Amino acid sequence: MTAGLDAVVKQMLADRLKEAFPDARFDDCDLEGVALALQQNLAASPPDKKLFGAANSAALDAHKKTLDALAASLPQNARAADGRASTTVHEADPISYYWVEATHTRQTPNGYEPFTGELAMVRASLPEREPRRFSTVIGTLEPSDHLISTVFEANEKYQRALGYPLARLDVITPPRQLLRFGAVSLFLGYRDAAALPSCFILEAGTALGQPKVLYLGKTIQTKINRISGYKPTAFSCADNAYTGEIQLNGHEPVKLRITARDIMDRGTKSASPYMDLNVKFTKQTGNVQSIWPGFLIARAALIVLDRQQQGLKNTCEDT
Repeated sequence: MTAGLDAVVKQMLADRLKEAFPDARFDDCDLEGVALALQQNLAASPPDKKLFGAANSAALDAHKKTLDALAASLPQNARAADGRASTTVHEADPISYYWVEATHTRQTPNGYEPFTGELAMVRASLPEREPRRFSTVIGTLEPSDHLISTVFEANEKYQRALGYPLARLDVITPPRQLLRFGAVSLFLGYRDAAALPSCFILEAGTALGQPKVLYLGKTIQTKINRISGYKPTAFSCADNAYTGEIQLNGHEPVKLRITARDIMDRGTKSASPYMDLNVKFTKQTGNVQSIWPGFLIARAALIVLDRQQQGLKNTCEDT
């Protein structure tokens, strides 16, 4: 990607992304993707561009011609009005595809309406020892996009805790289309490759696709309860605690629920959850829907920045 963004626009976008997602890393490709999403009005209606300031929005508009040319060179959904596209999948495709609806509900403070984000995920069985790149009809799975890329690595990390070696490990994750939106990925582990999953691993990351932390569920029924370890958004703290639990129908994920809460007084007190994330998985066959990651990143940043303007703050100073 190359849209030739000037230094002013790059710095403006970098500042806003860092403000929204403190622990995220990004490069010029990410900045151009967000600029394109905003310029194409993919992420929001034009008035929402005021979140970036009138002067900065005008500076972004000056790049319309080059951003339009960039859009023409990208996948179909990067040019769509809503970032969406439909792709036909061959029956013999070894990859599984899911449509995911993730409803974010802020429990405290009151006054913030829930919102539902939608995206596509793909599923692949990881190799035994040699990391590999998977190509799918809606993007790629890169080994570097995950903290575990082989069954061997998972066993090195978790065999002692599980009490047995994994024979199979499937990853369910948002794919990469130049950019990647990847706040949460799910691994399903199999003690017996031909049986049902025996454990799961949640991989938490940033809105710009970097994996950060792994949380092991020793059984499918386990409710994970762990300290976060990083700041996914401006409203979270590294010492917040997450819970995570999944529901399967046979081999297929059906629901994933994650909560976040404050840990206070040097870890002696735990607040009620301030955020509840409910994720619904629907398997896609035939025609697979997807949304371009640049749209998802820009939309997530706009939601965070809008809530900051409404006065929402984290409680990191008080924990």
